[in-house]
This record gives sequence, structure tokens and C-alpha cells, in this order.
Amino acid sequence: SAATETVQEAITQASASGGLGALWTSLIGVVVIAALYEYWRRSSREYRMTKNIPSPPEVPVLGNAHLVFGCSNAEVVAKGNAYLEQLGETLRATLGHVLVIFLTNPNDIEIILSSNNHLDKSEEYRYFKPWFGDGLLISSGSHWRHHRKMIAPTFHQSILKSFVPTFVQHSKNVVERMAKEVGKEFDIHDYMSQTTVEILLSTAMGVKKVPEGNKSFEYAKAVVDMCDIIHKRQVKVLYRLDSIYNMTKMRQKGDKMMNIILGMTKRVVMDRKANYNAEGNAIVEEIDDSAKKAAAKKVGGLRDDLDDIDENDVGAKRRLALLDAMVEMAKNPEIEWNEKDIMDEVNTIMFEVNCRRFVYIKKRFC
Repeated sequence: SAATETVQEAITQASASGGLGALWTSLIGVVVIAALYEYWRRSSREYRMTKNIPSPPEVPVLGNAHLVFGCSNAEVVAKGNAYLEQLGETLRATLGHVLVIFLTNPNDIEIILSSNNHLDKSEEYRYFKPWFGDGLLISSGSHWRHHRKMIAPTFHQSILKSFVPTFVQHSKNVVERMAKEVGKEFDIHDYMSQTTVEILLSTAMGVKKVPEGNKSFEYAKAVVDMCDIIHKRQVKVLYRLDSIYNMTKMRQKGDKMMNIILGMTKRVVMDRKANYNAEGNAIVEEIDDSAKKAAAKKVGGLRDDLDDIDENDVGAKRRLALLDAMVEMAKNPEIEWNEKDIMDEVNTIMFEVNCRRFVYIKKRFC
């Protein structure tokens, strides 16, 4: 009937009006929240202290993030370099509430890197936590100072000098393996990955029987793949959220890579610990003897700054390679050092050595 149609029309108009009102209310709420966020962002101490540093064009809420949306890593670097050339050697960028200062002047960088007070790492380092634990690379404060003090003697020049024969032998080995590639183009990265791991295990880690080549290469490849995953989490907004990352295939691949990496580390630590407990002081004497022989040897009739070594420069207990020294410290109840500390530092050192090898190859050959 006409009355029924009139009622239905009234209800429809009311619903439409109510829906439109709800939409406007939501939009106003979003605008208010965005305005409050922007006020908080610009009122922060960090923002006020750095507002005079040159910056690319900003927009409310996002800061400079809109400039890199949809850009590849190479494009982000290219844009950053372009703005540095345009605005000067120091640049400020804000990605939402995250403030980043870019420095290119070596004097400015030296001040930051030589500071003993500002040791806290940025938020991006948290993605390394499952890998490094509280290792030197991501730790801070008193923990960092304590570990650095305990580990530094293991890289004394007399110990490093004793490793030279090992470097030479592994260099010969990799050259022999690459001989089959003569006359054709090949990827040197695969060979260097395997050799780097083998050298590290047989020197700093004191492993006498280095794992087979495939195992060394598998570890090195897992390190590269894991670094790629962590980098993506650092630069992709959605992947920074654990709740989203945990639902992706990337998480599954990351778990697989971590199993390979931590599995290798655990085997190395357990094997060397067993050998150290069995051999005792024989290891100290072996390394001490190697250091003296290496110090007395001239390579090609030339000398370098590592040739002049004082035999008494390093105490007997400290004349140990990295892993042996940490095993010894863990046995001493007077030293704050445990099994977790050993694993964390071994994972850290093995990563850093492989990372430097990768960077060197990229700069030298690419």
C-alpha cells in the first residue's frame, strides 16, 4: 500500500543519512588522530633538535616516507645520494616517527663511532637478536664493554701471526679448486664463501678437521640468505610487524636458514669444547709455539709490523684463539661468562667475517 511504501522510503532515507553520518564521524576521527600524531611528532625532542638540518620535502604524518614508496633498494640509495648532493653532506629524513640522520663527513662519523657513551643500537638491530643473542654487534653498555675487554686479547698480533701459514694453505687450496675454471667466466663468490668459512673455523675457532666443502658452502649461503631476509624486514614496513612476518613464507625460509647457521655453530662449539677439555694446556703450548715460529719467519725476505713480537707480550692464558679462550673463561667461576655467551659471540664473529668477505667481493669485482 501507499502507507507501507512511505514507511519503507522513510526508513531507507534514515539509513542512508545514518550511514553518511557514520562515515563523516569516522573521517573526522581519522583527521583528529592524524593531527594529534603530527603535533606529537613535531613536538618531540629529537625533531626539535634536528629541525635545522636540511631535509627532503616532508608531508604530514608520513614525513619523507612518501619519497621511497614502491622504490627498490637501488632506487632508494640513488635518491639519497641525489639529495645529499643537493642539500649538503648532512641530511635529515623522517619515516613516520623514525628519525634518521645521514652523515658523509668523515670527521662527523669519527665522533659517533669513537664514542664510549652512545653504544645503544637502533631498532633495526632487533631482527638480529635470534641470531646473535647478546653478541658484541648488537649488545650495548656494560655488557658490551665487558665482552669486548675479554675478547680483544684473542686478536693479539702474535695470535694473528700464527695463522699466516693457515691462510697460505687455504689460499693454495682455493686456487687449485678454481684451476678448472681457467679460460672461462665464473662466479668467484662461491669459492670465496667456502674458503672464508674454512679459514675462520681452522683459525679463530681452532677446528682441526674442517667440515666438508659442501657444509662450509651451505653455511655461507645460509648467512647471505638470512641477511637478505633481515634486510627486507628492515626496509619493508609490513615485514617489520612480527604478526605479519610470522605468516609469510619468508618466515619459513628464515627458520630453515637459522637452523643451518645455529646448527653449524653448535657443532663447532661442542667439538672444540670437547677437544679443549681433553687436551688442556697442550693447546696453549701449540698456539704459543706457532706464534713464535711465525714471528721468526720472513715472507719473501720482507718484514712487516707483526714480525717484531715480544714473547712475553701476551700471557699464557691469553695466548689462545677466540673459541679456546671463551671455553677457558666459561670454566672460571670468577669470570662472568657462560655457554650462551660463547654461542652468541661465535655466531657474531662468524657473521662479521662472512659479511666483510661479501662486501669486499662486491666492491672489488662487481
